Amino acid sequence: MARFDRGRALGRMRWGLLLAALAFCAVSGGGYWWWQQQARLVEGEALFRGEAALAGALAGQAQSLPSMATRCSNCHETHQPQPLADKASSPVSASTYASPLSATWLQQARLRHGGPETRYDARSLCQLLRTGVDPAMIMVSTVMPRYQATDAQCAALWTYLTSR
Repeated sequence: MARFDRGRALGRMRWGLLLAALAFCAVSGGGYWWWQQQARLVEGEALFRGEAALAGALAGQAQSLPSMATRCSNCHETHQPQPLADKASSPVSASTYASPLSATWLQQARLRHGGPETRYDARSLCQLLRTGVDPAMIMVSTVMPRYQATDAQCAALWTYLTSR
């Protein structure tokens, strides 16, 4: 008959409790991370669509633009044209003023003006928003506002745009 070893049983129980505690921390930590990502995603979409304020001004101008003029979606989202009253006119297709933004477009390497291949990351997107300078160190159109985006707003926009 096997003898019960109390010390060994307590050791196994401690290891079991430790593993259970680690599993709980991993699951709850993962849940917290997921919740943060969802909050960033919602905030990023609100910033992109102009439902949350993102202060900005035109390059070289001191006066802030109204929030309806600083919406990213004004230029970076495909808009369906209104039906034409004159059917004889050529049809107008859906279009954007600037590149539609998506994870693929932002993270795809591309050449600009014969320079090296560049792609966006969270830091370079934030630099572009604040200064108007893209990852290839090229100034984008002065029509695009220069934003006073916080680090949190930049992170939220990046999270949203890379989820599209």
